[in-house]
Amino acid sequence: MIVDAPLKFPEEISFAILGESEISGMLVKILGLLRPEASFIGFVDDPAETGDNTLVVCELERQAAKDLFLSQRDDPDIIFMPLPVDEMWSYWEFARQFLERLEYDGEVKTSREDFVELLLARDRAKQDQESGELSLTPHCYLSLISDTVMEEEDKIVEVLQGLSDDHSRQVYKMLITGEPEQHWSHYTARVFRSVQYFDYIRPQHCQVVLNGGVLGGYELPFFISHLPLGAEIHNVDPLGHAPLTDYVQHWLAAGSHRVIEHKVALEDYAGEVELPFDEEGEVSLYIKLALPDLPTVAFPCLTMDQLVEEQGFERLDLIKLDLEGAESKMLTKSMDTIQRFRPQLAISIYHFTFDFWNIPLFFMRLCEDYTFHVEVYSFERWETIFYAIPKELGN
Repeated sequence: MIVDAPLKFPEEISFAILGESEISGMLVKILGLLRPEASFIGFVDDPAETGDNTLVVCELERQAAKDLFLSQRDDPDIIFMPLPVDEMWSYWEFARQFLERLEYDGEVKTSREDFVELLLARDRAKQDQESGELSLTPHCYLSLISDTVMEEEDKIVEVLQGLSDDHSRQVYKMLITGEPEQHWSHYTARVFRSVQYFDYIRPQHCQVVLNGGVLGGYELPFFISHLPLGAEIHNVDPLGHAPLTDYVQHWLAAGSHRVIEHKVALEDYAGEVELPFDEEGEVSLYIKLALPDLPTVAFPCLTMDQLVEEQGFERLDLIKLDLEGAESKMLTKSMDTIQRFRPQLAISIYHFTFDFWNIPLFFMRLCEDYTFHVEVYSFERWETIFYAIPKELGN
């Protein structure tokens, strides 16, 4: 059984965790807050020690864990729980810094004062020592640059009208006009319920995935957990697999899926692209335009249509893109692929302000008989994902 978020964890079970580590210890603390009626009996080194209790596997470093995943992934008495380790906007990093400040009564809550402490600790805000006045970076919240945003009101209204569910419309309105406190409340209430890229999509229909933009690869254990065994994951990133974390590498090493590395950037042309490294070690068009004096490195690039043709794709079921600002440029050279295969889409739309309406409208006009959705996975504008799902896949 796959459980991909703490608030999806069963409420009234007794469970043991395979292997004691810093990671599994943190998971125990998170579940202690959010699943107080579940009984943790301890860590075990051998699955046989679990007895009649449910076994939880959250790391695949041990060979025993890999073997269990390959042979018993769908066993209802074993929970495989991938974790978004080292992803700064995920519940994992939120809990590592902030778990003691959270309350849970069916919904995760914290006070404004405590959330401000988190912002200050993460250097997402500054506070005047004398007046206590809080200073936020305007471009992190679209409502703080409303004069610029509302110049595109017609496009914003068109996106709102094209979204397929009330929740997405509420989220999109919050992104455009919501005060920072609304973002903070939304994040706190949502963050333990799901992980980025995995709302709305139907992974059971995905035999071939194009994963554009990888870096540490925190999404890969979730793909590996949800996709049918033997599915293909094509990782496309100019840095390839080099930045993948150890936690992620262990999931790849299980060998349950065919994971293919494409060490190339996606662009609207073939050749080379000059890109700088950002502070997280990622190559980024967004940083290149924001800080044009930074030194750059040349990387090979090609279009999505070319990549798909060169690799001989016979199907493509899901495209996930987080290309650090290159999404708008490369989409014009992805149209043949999207119209041919009708994949599900999970696309980042947050790097540039105009992405919030231009990218959704691109897909709303291109993709017939799709539903369209939006969710945001940070407490600012960042990590906003636009989903497009073919209607033939059902609800």
